This record gives sequence, structure tokens and C-alpha cells, in this order.
Amino acid sequence: MNFKASTVRILFTILATLILPALASAQKSGYVWANEPASASYTPSAAYSFNSAGGGISISRSSVGTYAVRFSGLGGGGGGNVLVTSYGGGSETCKVASWGSGGADFTANVRCFNAGGAAIDTMYTVRVVMNNPAAAAHGNGYAWADNPTGASYTPNATYSFNSSGGPISITRSGVGTYTVKFSGLGGNGAGGNVQVTAYGADADTCKVASWAFAPTDFTANVRCFRGGAPVDTRYSINVVR
Repeated sequence: MNFKASTVRILFTILATLILPALASAQKSGYVWANEPASASYTPSAAYSFNSAGGGISISRSSVGTYAVRFSGLGGGGGGNVLVTSYGGGSETCKVASWGSGGADFTANVRCFNAGGAAIDTMYTVRVVMNNPAAAAHGNGYAWADNPTGASYTPNATYSFNSSGGPISITRSGVGTYTVKFSGLGGNGAGGNVQVTAYGADADTCKVASWAFAPTDFTANVRCFRGGAPVDTRYSINVVR
């Protein structure tokens, strides 16, 4: 009986001190609902926010429609991916302007606009994620599409990830019309999910047009617009299985 109890304690110690911290460090992610658009600085509701590093989350506003969302302790190593979506029943849009993750914290900069393209204070949601090898079995990937006029290219490896280990390629077939392929991430039937956010300080927007599972690859089709007309612009894409 004492031997069993001692064994359990040893296994628990290994789990608590080695395995769980290793998984937590691999699963760097966070999200937040930014619901105080006119506040200069605030801590968002804990019920609608998460930081896998265990640190705090803060949101600051430097001017109309211009925000910085900081996830304390979530940085380190650089890279990652950010998705931003406006919140509410109006026609406002929000997007990621830039992000920084090389230091101790992960900071996402957000811009929001009204239907006419003017800056506006509005609510939004943010999701951030870093490379997640521990989730490879579930299938996921992301990319920062930073070459909007390139006919075909491989996105920057620092800001892209494919849990299958295969390459990522982006092709442009027309103005504002793109296809993003995550090699090896398809198969096992249909399904999955794709989210896209335009990138930059202007009022351009992007959306997912469709996605498909080839026998082996996951392909997402993206469309981008400015004032309702197709436009070549940068964007951030995230896929999950």
C-alpha cells in the first residue's frame, strides 16, 4: 500500500514538474474580447479572455480606432499569428496592423474603421497563437501573407506554421484573389475551419471564400477588398482541423 502511494506521488511529481510545463510552453495562445473601445487603458473581462502563459492581458487606446493588446509573458522567440474580428451589429471592421512577440510579451496592434474607411472606436475580438507542436495531432496551421502581388511564394517561416510539417504556398490568380495551401494537412474527410484577417494600417478587408481537403493538402481561398472592390493586400490566415 505504501509502495503504491509512493509510486503515485512520484508520477504526480513528474507530471506536475516536467510534462505539464512542457505542454504549456508549447501551447502558446491567447484571446480577448475588447469591449471598452473608448477607454484609454483597461484590463478586459477575465470571463472572455485567456493567456496560456498565465500573465495578464491589457488593452490601450492611443487614438481613435487604434489599440494595442498585450499578453504578458506570452512572447519569446518571435513569430506567431494574430486574428482580429470586429464585434457588434454595425458595419465596422477591425484588422491587425502589426504584432511583436520577440520580447517577453506578445503585443498585437489593432485598427478599426467604419464603412467609409474612417477610423472609429468599436469593440472587437483578438486571437493570438504561436507554433504549437503539441497540437500536431489535431491539425492546425497559420501564415502571414506579406507579398500581395506575388504570383506564387512561400511565406516567411517565422510567421507561418504547419503541424503536418509540410510546406505552405500562396498563389495569386487575380487582383485580391489568393489560394493558400498547407501541404499534408488535408485528408481524413472534410471539415475544419479557416479564419482570415487583413493586415496593415489601412481600411482593406479580407475574407475566406472557401476551403477544401485534397487527398493530402488543405487549401483555403481568400478574397480581399477596398471599398468593395478587389485589392491586393496583406493578410493573416489561420486554419484548424
